[in-house]
Amino acid sequence: MPIPHLIAGRIYSFNGDLVSGAQVTCGSVSATSNSLGEYVLSVSGNDGDSVSLLAYKEAVGRKTVSINLTSAPLTQDFTLEQTSDLDYFSTPQERYPLNFCMLVDYEGNKFSKENPLSVISTIDVSPNSFDLVNNPSVSLGNIGNDGQADYIEVTINGVTYRRTYTYTEINRMRMLSGWSKWVKQ
Repeated sequence: MPIPHLIAGRIYSFNGDLVSGAQVTCGSVSATSNSLGEYVLSVSGNDGDSVSLLAYKEAVGRKTVSINLTSAPLTQDFTLEQTSDLDYFSTPQERYPLNFCMLVDYEGNKFSKENPLSVISTIDVSPNSFDLVNNPSVSLGNIGNDGQADYIEVTINGVTYRRTYTYTEINRMRMLSGWSKWVKQ
């Protein structure tokens, strides 16, 4: 017969700060971390059972671990992994997080507002290289009854670029479903 097992610990962000208000779940049981990042969870099961714990906080991150239940109280700390906080649904009952990698520099420091990623442009963006106010011409191609264009063309300094849009019909309405890269014409 299953018995209660106490699991306690602290939750840290990816950069080591304590996280308050994070959720820790195990099946239908959940707890919320306090202002010190501490949580306590009572999980029902037998000694030796393996359970999966999920810790997460929106806009901070998530982490899943598996542990084996024992007769002694367990300690399980979490360091949340930074995620996009975007979920996609395969069915209304199944949610999957979209996880992205975090870029780091050569010393292993994560890029952030405080440590921005340097970008070197290979395009001439000097003030006189092109004039988007006085120079470009824009044309929309094949406007449907719904007011949506099948493509858009932009001409900059005599060079024309085209982006093509694709639509899917849903309930007799055209819904934007994709677009191409800008293609030089």
